[in-house]
Amino acid sequence: MRDGKKLPSDMIRLEPLCAKILSVPNAEITAEQKIALTPNLKETTYFAKNVWLRGVIDLSIIRGTTARVIDYKTGKRKVDPTQLKLFAAMLFAIRPNLKRVKTSFWWLKTRETDHDEFTVDEAPLIWQEMEPRVSRMHLAYEVDEWPKRQSGLCRGWCPVKDCEFWEPKHG
Repeated sequence: MRDGKKLPSDMIRLEPLCAKILSVPNAEITAEQKIALTPNLKETTYFAKNVWLRGVIDLSIIRGTTARVIDYKTGKRKVDPTQLKLFAAMLFAIRPNLKRVKTSFWWLKTRETDHDEFTVDEAPLIWQEMEPRVSRMHLAYEVDEWPKRQSGLCRGWCPVKDCEFWEPKHG
């Protein structure tokens, strides 16, 4: 989507869909959009010292007051709207003209999709929900103390090999 190159052979089946997206009239299409926000939800550069939150949206399609956010997933399907909800709130913060953000996870292996939709009126509630999580991450960074918790990254992806949850990658 970003570079206009042909997809790898295992994803060639998605090329017609990519072509359809790229031909949407009057749309602003952005792949791998990096967004960084300050604590007062103002956009800043991705590696600025005053960054409170960063995110990378796989694909956004903006037409008028509506945006579509698509996040490609290659792993096992796990429906959790948190990431897409946060992306919607981030877009509302940097694009004050937006009224609605439609979000989708695209599970590439199984060809399944999950969808949600958020309005600008929901943005304050999303920030209220997210703020404690982001604050915990910032505190962990400041004191360099990271609570161990089990996740899918424990299977060989996490660099903390002395954690009780860590295990080597499987086949």
